[in-house]
Amino acid sequence: MLAPLLEMDTVPLQRQSSSRAWHLLGLGLVAAWLLAMARMAGGFSPSAALETLDPRRLAGHLEEHEQWLTVYLQQRRAGYLHRRLQAWGSGYRLQQRLRLGLRLAGREWHIDGRLEATLDSSGGLRHFTYHLAGGGLEGSLEGHYRKGQLLLSGALAGVKLDRRLALAEPPLLDSLLPLLLARYQLRVGRSYSVRLFDPRRLANRPQRLEVVERQVLDTTNGLQPALHLRSGRGETRTEMWIDEEGHLLRQESPLGLRLVATGEAAARSAVSTPAEIEAVDSGAVLRWLGGQDGE
Repeated sequence: MLAPLLEMDTVPLQRQSSSRAWHLLGLGLVAAWLLAMARMAGGFSPSAALETLDPRRLAGHLEEHEQWLTVYLQQRRAGYLHRRLQAWGSGYRLQQRLRLGLRLAGREWHIDGRLEATLDSSGGLRHFTYHLAGGGLEGSLEGHYRKGQLLLSGALAGVKLDRRLALAEPPLLDSLLPLLLARYQLRVGRSYSVRLFDPRRLANRPQRLEVVERQVLDTTNGLQPALHLRSGRGETRTEMWIDEEGHLLRQESPLGLRLVATGEAAARSAVSTPAEIEAVDSGAVLRWLGGQDGE
C-alpha cells in the first residue's frame, strides 16, 4: 500500500524544503498509525519450537470495552487514540480514532484518522473503513473479507489502491492482540508466534513475541501488575505492557512513538496545544516502513 512512497530519497528532513519535510513526517505518522492499529513490528519465519497463539481462543471471550490512550511523540504529548469494542450482530464492532496536533518549523498540522471495523465472533475482520484527514494527506480505504479474499479499494496520501488479496484466514488486527495474549498463560523468557495482518505487505504474517518480564507499572490508576512483551529489533522494535485482563497499558514503538493508557479528559487535552516536533531522520522512516531492523 505504501510501497510507491518508499522510492523517495533518504536525505534528512532538516535539509529539505518545508513542504517536503511535512510530507515525509506525515508519512511517518500515517505509518505509525497503521502499524499501531494493525500489527507489532517485525515478521519472521516461525520455528517449530515456538508455541503458536490461536486467535480462535478469543471466541466467546471478547467483552465490550472502551479505552483512551495518550499519544506521545519525541517525549511530547501529541494527541490521543480512542478505542471502543461493542457487540454487533453475531460479532463485534471496533471503532478507533486517532487525533494528533503537531508543530514543525513554525507550522501547525492536525491529523484525524478514523477506523470502523466489523469482526466475527473470534475477532476476525469482516469489513472496515478508514478515513484520514489533515496535513494534505486526506484519503479513505475500505476493505471486505469474503471466502478467503480481502478486497481493498480507496486512496490514502495520494496512493490509489484496488487490490484483491488471497488470505487463508480473516485478518486479526493488532488492537485485539492484548486480549488474545490474556487467554494464554505466557511464561517469562519464552517466545511465541502469532499471525497478524501486516498493512505494509498486505498479508497475514507471523510475528514473534518475547515475554520479557512481569512488572508493577505506575499508571494513572495507580500501581498495576503488567506483562512486558517485545517484538522486532533495532529500529522496528516495539515494547508493550498489558494488564491481566488484556488491556494495553503502554506501548513504545519506533520513531519515538509512545501510547499510554489514560482517562478521557487527559487524552483529549493532549491535542489542545500542538506538540513541538523536531525534524525526523527520513532514513529511519524508510527503513521502518520497509521492515528493515537497522542492525
